[in-house]
Amino acid sequence: MKANAIVHEKVQLLLSRLEHVREVAVSPEDRQRGIVARWKTRCPGHEDKNPSLGIALTADGRVLIHCFAGCTANHVLASIGLSWRDLAPDASGDGAASKVPPVLLRQTDYEIRDASGRLIAVHRRRDYSDGSKRFSWLTPGPGGRLKPGLDGLSPADLPLYGVDRLDRTRSAVILIEGEKAAEALKALGVNAVGTVTGAASQPSDEALKPLAAFERIYLWPDNDGPGRDHMLRIGDRFQRLEAKDVRVLEWCDAPEHGDAADFIEHYGDRAREKLRELVAVAQPFETWAQDVQAKQAVGPETTATPPQPAETWPGADLPDVGAYLPGWLAEILASLRTQAERDAFLTAALGVLSGALPNVQLLYGGRWHTPALFTLAIGTAGAGKGAAVHARRLVDLIDERLRQETRHALEIWERDAAIARERKETPPPRPPERFLIVAESASELAITRRLGENPAGLVLFSSEADALSTVLGQEWGRWSHLLRKAYHHEAVRRETKSEGLLVVERPVLAVALTGTPAQLWHLMEGGVEDGLFSRFLITRLRGDNRWVSQRPTARDRRLQEAVETGGREVYARWETLCGRERPLEFALTDEQWNQLDATFAAIFDQVVEHVEVGTAPDALAAVVKRAALACVRIACVLTLLHREPEVLDRANVLEADARAFEAALMLAVAFCRASLSIASRALARELEAEMRADPKLQVLAEMPEEFTTAEWLDATERRGIARRTAFEWIEVLLAEGMIERAARGKYRKCGSAPPALIALSALTALTPVESASESAESAESAESTGTLPQLPQEPQKPQCDNSGVAESVPAVEVRPTTPPEPALLHNGNSAPPDGDLEALRRRVLALAEAAGWPGLWLPGFGPTHGLPKMWRAAVERLSPERLKAALEMIENLQRDGAPF
Repeated sequence: MKANAIVHEKVQLLLSRLEHVREVAVSPEDRQRGIVARWKTRCPGHEDKNPSLGIALTADGRVLIHCFAGCTANHVLASIGLSWRDLAPDASGDGAASKVPPVLLRQTDYEIRDASGRLIAVHRRRDYSDGSKRFSWLTPGPGGRLKPGLDGLSPADLPLYGVDRLDRTRSAVILIEGEKAAEALKALGVNAVGTVTGAASQPSDEALKPLAAFERIYLWPDNDGPGRDHMLRIGDRFQRLEAKDVRVLEWCDAPEHGDAADFIEHYGDRAREKLRELVAVAQPFETWAQDVQAKQAVGPETTATPPQPAETWPGADLPDVGAYLPGWLAEILASLRTQAERDAFLTAALGVLSGALPNVQLLYGGRWHTPALFTLAIGTAGAGKGAAVHARRLVDLIDERLRQETRHALEIWERDAAIARERKETPPPRPPERFLIVAESASELAITRRLGENPAGLVLFSSEADALSTVLGQEWGRWSHLLRKAYHHEAVRRETKSEGLLVVERPVLAVALTGTPAQLWHLMEGGVEDGLFSRFLITRLRGDNRWVSQRPTARDRRLQEAVETGGREVYARWETLCGRERPLEFALTDEQWNQLDATFAAIFDQVVEHVEVGTAPDALAAVVKRAALACVRIACVLTLLHREPEVLDRANVLEADARAFEAALMLAVAFCRASLSIASRALARELEAEMRADPKLQVLAEMPEEFTTAEWLDATERRGIARRTAFEWIEVLLAEGMIERAARGKYRKCGSAPPALIALSALTALTPVESASESAESAESAESTGTLPQLPQEPQKPQCDNSGVAESVPAVEVRPTTPPEPALLHNGNSAPPDGDLEALRRRVLALAEAAGWPGLWLPGFGPTHGLPKMWRAAVERLSPERLKAALEMIENLQRDGAPF
């Protein structure tokens, strides 16, 4: 580290406690911000192989700290025993600035061995005189020496600490966070192991499997939020591993951050006796998890600052998967302002990144696939689609590298071609044009040529989907068939007069689009039946109807820095994959295949029921099938981002990262639900349009389940229909099976139309929000997230009072997050008396509005299709009995949830 005359003495204190510090140049932009010096170093707040901590000094003496992996500045300082007070820009010379560096008190090496006893890694802990501690990883090297780093491994892939010393004849085991706590329990003779990942992550399934064989597993979380979250995630994994009995130990008198080591130190000789008391009142994991999640949802009873507006909106299509993503990718999501922006970026990033990871293949359905995805985020103007541009920036380094190589190759070719022409020789062939991002305005011939020249793959990115749909609508640009073939890497052939036959044996193309709802159907000219529809992962962006300030903030700077970091990370992996001699094979574990098959089989079985009876098109089954393929591709993309470049260089088969697969499964199901909802809404609106175009169906919709000829004639007469025409309509409806004769002069609704409408309405309830084809007429309808099934009442559990004694108290019921319920819910007996018809109508409308105006076939009225005006028309026409039936239908929908 070079000396710098302007370095503040307190900055020297900070830098003295860090490792591998190097000074970096100050850019003109930095100087405009008042920065006079910059350094880069490894972050002490996490396992940092590549330096990711930036430190800057301003002209006024302020110290700026930023970890590109996501650690907060407070966490970084605490990791080296400092606080912001120690770095305050005072000139007194007193305080922390004049302190001597802390003295190393002890160094402890924890050996991480697998179940057979083989040494995998060493976790070195250093404790200092000021109470700070530092950790570093080492791995066995040549000659028995230890070398720094994990040699490309992830801490999540390491075995649990102490798994090699487990007594497998015992029936129970305790899992604790950290090696020190595990050692403390081991000294008591307890069968215990510790996690080595830190609270921010969790062990892989392979690391946890050795514990699943025990009759009972006790989890002991540290007494802080990260510690509880750590054990929540581990408990969830044990449930997936079908562990027999998982329980949680809670030390009620624990200090903040207190763990098992503090417990043993606190109780001394009585520690074994006190531990038996904890074990006696240990809660089942499910009960403890519900209680923790409920407290997290409520938050602290008092707060020093007023609550801030929510950043997320409950109607979002995509789940929050930030905890399962690489640090830089999670940082980008956290730095975006709204949920819609986060969904737009994540959707586009999946598409863009899937095309920037070449030389990778995965086996699915007996065919080799690449990770390439087609994604589309749709939303109205101003919804947040612009955030997708950050996804495009992640591959700028790759695209620029390829274009520079192309320019250089063309310069050489032009020179050689000129020499050949002077010598009257045949000029050399023109080199291929290499790049990553392809323009959406390319013709069919151009896109075929580009695919052939770039076998590693292309990315088609456009922030306006209609730009692509306009091209596809032109005679020279009809290459939507290329999109369909490229998705499955099927050979493309194009013959021209000038160039002859062009053949692309294995086209690779990723697509990332954003656009408005109307642009969706311009792109999918064939509607739901268009093969493109099922190939795209579609999400809808919905604003939360509040003003979001665009004033530059520290969050915006973090966003820019995180995008730049992400670009470098992606470039490093791209370069490594390009340099491989053989393609890298990606594979799921058997357990992950079982989970994927079970998840999508459940959705597929429900969809195919409607397909088989003809009440839904085959396209909906295709949506589910391709969503399962997309799940594997997403898992591949995220796993490649989680793994270090050196791992990608050495491996022949890359197994899916557990976090990556978990995020992929959640995202793929969410995309599938959104597509099914959009498709079914579009079909329902087509059916509604058909009804509006057919006056006899409109009259039929007004009729009760059973009606007389007189009621039919009365309804048609009000519409100005001649009696002769009214009788002809009756005959047509009878012939088409819409109605049947119940008695002389009486008819009953039946036939194929009502079941079709019921099926389409059920599909619409999958994700009851406005469809992509929303119009001004339907914009007034309220959106809803639906109602998930309520969790059952949890049993009584021990709860700690102030004295630390466990007592049995009624548990708090935990419900999923849903919109506020109306004050009065129909419970089967709450309907007003028949005489109070107006109150009954108000109740139905209130409940329907709270449920998001669900699309239902109402007996005695017909299809509502989720439109408010149709609901209002229904309650005006339905009898009290029919209104009570409507109340029960809505209540069943809220209780049982959507059909998928």
